[in-house]
Amino acid sequence: KRTRFFKRTQSKMKKQPELDVCELLSTCGLTNTRVNIYQTGSRVYGTNQPDSDYDFFVVVTDEFFSQLDKLYNDQEKRVGRPFELQWTPASFDQNYHDGYRCLSVVDSNNREFNLNLYNTTSFRIKMTENWIQALQCIYLPAHFTLKQDLDEFDEKNIVVHYKHLVRNVVNEASKHFARFKKIWNSDRREAKKNLVHTFRGLIFGMQIVEHGSIIDYSAANDLYYMVRSDEEQDIEKVLSTYTPIYHRLRDDFNKFIFKERINPFKNSLTNDPAPLLLRYLEKFNYDINVLEKYLSLTVKFGRNNLVHIRDSNFSPHSSQIVLECANGTVVDLNSRSVASQPIKRVLELEHKNGENLNLKNTKMFLRRSPNLSCLVTLYYFNNEWLLSSEESADASDVLYPRVHSTVGNSTIAVEFWKLIGTKIDIDPNDQNKCFVFILDLCHHYFKNSCHHYYHNHVEEREFIDKYNYDPLQNNQLRLLAVINKDNHSEVECNPYAFKYNWCICELITLPKNVKLKWLQDYVRSIDPLEASSIWLMDDTLKRAYLPLPQRSSLIELLKLSEFTEQQVDVLITDVIRSVHLDEKKLNNLIQFFSNHERLVLFFNKSLEKYNKLVNAVNEIMSHVFSKDSKTMIQNLESLDISKWFNDGVNCKRPLQSLVMGARKEQTNISNIDEYLSKQPVPKFIYPVLFECVV
Repeated sequence: KRTRFFKRTQSKMKKQPELDVCELLSTCGLTNTRVNIYQTGSRVYGTNQPDSDYDFFVVVTDEFFSQLDKLYNDQEKRVGRPFELQWTPASFDQNYHDGYRCLSVVDSNNREFNLNLYNTTSFRIKMTENWIQALQCIYLPAHFTLKQDLDEFDEKNIVVHYKHLVRNVVNEASKHFARFKKIWNSDRREAKKNLVHTFRGLIFGMQIVEHGSIIDYSAANDLYYMVRSDEEQDIEKVLSTYTPIYHRLRDDFNKFIFKERINPFKNSLTNDPAPLLLRYLEKFNYDINVLEKYLSLTVKFGRNNLVHIRDSNFSPHSSQIVLECANGTVVDLNSRSVASQPIKRVLELEHKNGENLNLKNTKMFLRRSPNLSCLVTLYYFNNEWLLSSEESADASDVLYPRVHSTVGNSTIAVEFWKLIGTKIDIDPNDQNKCFVFILDLCHHYFKNSCHHYYHNHVEEREFIDKYNYDPLQNNQLRLLAVINKDNHSEVECNPYAFKYNWCICELITLPKNVKLKWLQDYVRSIDPLEASSIWLMDDTLKRAYLPLPQRSSLIELLKLSEFTEQQVDVLITDVIRSVHLDEKKLNNLIQFFSNHERLVLFFNKSLEKYNKLVNAVNEIMSHVFSKDSKTMIQNLESLDISKWFNDGVNCKRPLQSLVMGARKEQTNISNIDEYLSKQPVPKFIYPVLFECVV
C-alpha cells in the first residue's frame, strides 16, 4: 500500500532542476563567512517527493548573525535576484528564541528552501542540552553536510549526556504527540508530521544510546508511510491505532536507557552487599568507559591502578549508582574492590530520589558555605593510610592563597595532616574502615579552585568573595562518618572519635516526633551569615539536608545589577526577619551591611520598615485579639488603622489575613515577631502592608 501510494504520487510530479546550493547561499548572504550547513528533513530521511522543500540547519558566528539580522530586516525582498527572500523574525512563534531565525526562500521554479539559522551561542546551548535535532546534524552522512567551518560542532567534540538526552527525547516526543492531537481537525497534514516526529525522535534516541550515533536516518520510514497513507478521519480511531505504537517506543526507550544503562538495580531485591558501582562495572565487564558514556561520571586514573570516580553536573542523579559515588569513590582495579568509600550524596529532604528519613528520631548539624567545605576520606591501602577527596584519589587538590600570607600553595592533603597530625596510630582492627571527615577551609587564607563544590556552588563562591565575610578564623576538621568496607555499611562514628581523640560534627538532638513544618520554621531562624543549610541524620544513619531560604536571598542580592527598591526590600527583609529576634545576630547583620555602600541604604530602610510593621501589627493585635475568631474580625473591621497604615482601605484584607494567621499560631499576642519570621516570603511580604506602614 505504501509503495502504490508513493508511485502514484511520484507519477504526477515533473522532474525538478538540480539544486544550485552555491547560488542559494550567495543569494542568502552566507558566503565569505565561517558557516556550518546541514541538510535535514525528508531529503535526508529518504521520504521526499520531487516537489518537497529543502530544509537546512545553518550555524554562523554570533557577529555575522547580527549582521544578517540587520540585512534581512532592512531588505525583506531583493528584486531582480534569482530568489525572493522572506525574512521571518523570531516573534512569529513564541517557541523560538534569541539567536535563531527562519529564512524562507522560493526560487523561479517554485521550490521552497527553509533555512533554520542559528548563531553559535544558541546552537551550542542546544548541543549541550543534547537536543535531538542538533544531534541529527552532527551524525549526518558526509554528503549531507554541505559546509563545516566551525570545528567546535565536529562529532568528535560532542559529548552526549544521557541525563539530557532522555529528558529531551521524551519531552519532545510528548510535545509532538500532544500537538498532533490538538491540530488533527484543523491541519491534518501538519498533525501527521508531528505524529511522525514523535516516532522518529524516539527511534533516533535509541540509536544514539545503542550505537553512539544515528546510523539509519530511514529507520522511521515505515511508520511515516503508514501515517501518510492512512485515510482515517476520526481522531479516536486514529488514536487507537497510534497511541500503542507511541507508548511502546517510549517504554522501549526508557527501559533501554534507564533499566539497562542508568539505573539497572533500582528495583533489585538481591541481598548482595557489594556497592552498586562494582555490580554495574561487573555488568559491563569492568569497562570503565561506560561510566562516562552512560552516567557522565568523571573518571581519573591514579597510581597503583586506582581509579577515582565521582559525579558531574551532567550525571543523572536519579541513578543510585551516581548517588553512591558522587562524593568521590576510589576503586582498586587490581582486586576489583572499593578502596575508599565516602558517604552517598546528601539530597534535600523530600527530594524524590532522596532517602526517606525517620523524623521521629533525628539529629542535625549546621553546614557552612558548601564551597568552603570538602569531604576527605582516610582509607587503608597497600599497607598505608591514604587520603582521597571529592576530586582525587590522593587529596592532591591544590589550594591557592587569596591574600598574601606565609602559608603558600597547599593541598587538601597537606591541610588535613596539619590538623590531624602526621603520625597517626590507628588500630589494625580498624584497617577495614573508611573515616570520612569534613574539612572546613578558612576563606581568609585559601580559596579552592578545583574541588567539586566550586563548580556546583559558584553563587556561594561569589558571595564570600564579594562580601569578604567568613565567620571561620581557622581551618577545622571534623569526623562525619565511618564506613565498614567489609559489608559496605555505615557505623556509628562516636566511638571512633573518642578512641582517636578526633573532633566530631556537633549534632543537635531535635524534639521527638518532629514535623517537617517545625524543621522549615527552624531553618528560618538560623543566621544566614553562619550557615547555608542544615544536615539531618536519623537513627538509621540516613541523611538529608534543608537549605536556608534567607541564605539564598542574601546570595540573590549579588545578581541584582539593576533592581527596583521593592525587589531589594523583599530579599533584605527575608534576611532581617531570620535574625530579628536575636540582638547579637541582628547587630552582626547591621555591621555586615554597613561595609557595603551599594546595599547599606536599602538595608537601613528595610530594617526601619520591618520594625514599624512588627510594632504596628503588635499594637493592632492588642486591640483586636480575641479567642473567638468572629469577634476578632469584627474588632478589626471597626478599628481605624490609619494610625499605622497610610492606605487603610487596601490594607484591610492583607492585615486581616495576617492577624488571623497569627492568632492560629499564637495563644497570646506576646510575640508577633516570631510568627512573622517563620512565614514563607510570598505569604509574609504583603507589599501593601510593607509599603504603607506609617
